[in-house]
Amino acid sequence: MKIKNEKRETIAEIDILLENNEYSVAVEVKSKPKNADITDFEKRLRVLRQYKDDTNDKRKIHGAIAGAVFEDDVKKNV
Repeated sequence: MKIKNEKRETIAEIDILLENNEYSVAVEVKSKPKNADITDFEKRLRVLRQYKDDTNDKRKIHGAIAGAVFEDDVKKNV
């Protein structure tokens, strides 16, 4: 899912967005996530939350990171 501003510029991209009537779950997919990926994903979640607020979407938003290999220092931050 691409989130665009009023100028139609992409300001954030979500790899997978799962939704039902109550929840939205944004999923970031990386083969080997790094701490910087987590920080970047948190920023995109804030953009998604603002977008949902602006469109009057009241679903609760959660985030998840899917990866094949998580280094020990990354596991501490997830």
